[in-house]
Amino acid sequence: MSNRGKPGKFIVIEGIDGAGTTTQANLLAQKLRDDGLDVMQTAEPSEGPIGQMIRSILSHRLTLPDAEGGLNQRSLALLCAAERLDHLNTLIKPVLAAGIHVICDRYSPSTYAYQGVDGDEDMDAWIGQVDSKALTPDSTIYLRIPFARDAIDRICLRGKVAEIFEKEEFLDKVIKRYDTYMGNLKKALKVNALLDPDMIAHIIWDDTKKLLI
Repeated sequence: MSNRGKPGKFIVIEGIDGAGTTTQANLLAQKLRDDGLDVMQTAEPSEGPIGQMIRSILSHRLTLPDAEGGLNQRSLALLCAAERLDHLNTLIKPVLAAGIHVICDRYSPSTYAYQGVDGDEDMDAWIGQVDSKALTPDSTIYLRIPFARDAIDRICLRGKVAEIFEKEEFLDKVIKRYDTYMGNLKKALKVNALLDPDMIAHIIWDDTKKLLI
């Protein structure tokens, strides 16, 4: 069932690695479908060409070095911004226009939180500039983990090779940046990611219902 001739709602779920964003995106999408609503799930990086390049960087298969041999965060932020516009124009906007709700696992806050960790105010302003054409979500849900150690424990249980950002010291910095970004958003729901997944899903659904009225 489409959204009665109205554009769909754009819902973003955010949080550091291990926060459970994919789990909650799946649960929310299923709840919407159970209520007879059309919904599309997507994620960033997406499956598009730029998104696949970013995934290769995150999984160590492709390098993007700076002058000191580390990861060039400005170049990665540019790739993320370009990927976001491609993702929006080729997938998200057309689906929303058709009256279908979209749930996106990660979006603009991730770029701010991750790519700006070792930068300064100039870096923050620059990230905001390159990402300025991004569509504003109708709702952003932030699954907050207080300490990166909790997230690392969850990541280890996956049994997969860690991505380049899945390190405790780095993720503790990312949490602080997420907190700053989300504190400045008008349409943001902050949820304790350490709660039982079903309880988190219930909190998210209660908030989402208000958006759909």
